[in-house]
Amino acid sequence: MNKRNIILLVCALLAALAGCQTEEAASPLSASLSELSGRVEMKQAGQETFNQAAVDTVLDVNGQVQTGVDGRVRLDLSSGTIIRVAPTSFFTLTSNDEVEGGLLTKLKLEAGKVFIILNGGQADVETPSGAASVKGSYLSVQVEDGNIVITCLEGTCSLEDPDGGVILIPPGFMMTLIQDPNTGEWGAPLLGEMTPEEFQEWLDATPEANELFEQGIASLTAAASTEAPTDEPTEEPTAPPTEVETVAPEAGASNACSQLN
Repeated sequence: MNKRNIILLVCALLAALAGCQTEEAASPLSASLSELSGRVEMKQAGQETFNQAAVDTVLDVNGQVQTGVDGRVRLDLSSGTIIRVAPTSFFTLTSNDEVEGGLLTKLKLEAGKVFIILNGGQADVETPSGAASVKGSYLSVQVEDGNIVITCLEGTCSLEDPDGGVILIPPGFMMTLIQDPNTGEWGAPLLGEMTPEEFQEWLDATPEANELFEQGIASLTAAASTEAPTDEPTEEPTAPPTEVETVAPEAGASNACSQLN
């Protein structure tokens, strides 16, 4: 082999190695910020202070975002999933990786509310009482004043308690967990139907939910119209959320989470 061919071979090998390193270093998912309004601040991993976020900024793993009382932001994942962040929220992007069978994004929600519109893969939202997980549908998670509220706008949802028991959350329903301020322990999950206000909040926060909002309101209206009238109609109080029982945990069950399949 002559000198020229040796040089060409070495160059080809170096180019191939450089390509492999670039591909290996690239994150399989990106999380970019858009539709910012009000005060939206972010801090990348390793930074000491928060700074005003900008459109098209990519949030790195372990980066944090916080919104003010007037702040809202949309987080776009390369998988097509949309995460909308409500005012007065604070979360950390703990991981953003490709896993077997799809893409997995994990958030740690310290306070506030997030709406997840999943378009492939899976998203987990870690809360003080566990992790809320969504697969292929619409989920919101709120952490406020010692309460956690999870709404299932669409899909089949379930909540896994700290002991590994599983509770189903039908579409159009919400699950509430209340923490005892004295002991710090979480009470039994309460299941109830989403209210018109809950549907409206979805619509206000997520234009993508317009069709589901109309379907939900139509279902509430239809249910109300089918009630038999009486000669002297009386207003009955709305049934309070009901305490639900859990299914026995399976062997090797994970920590508390709610799942949307």
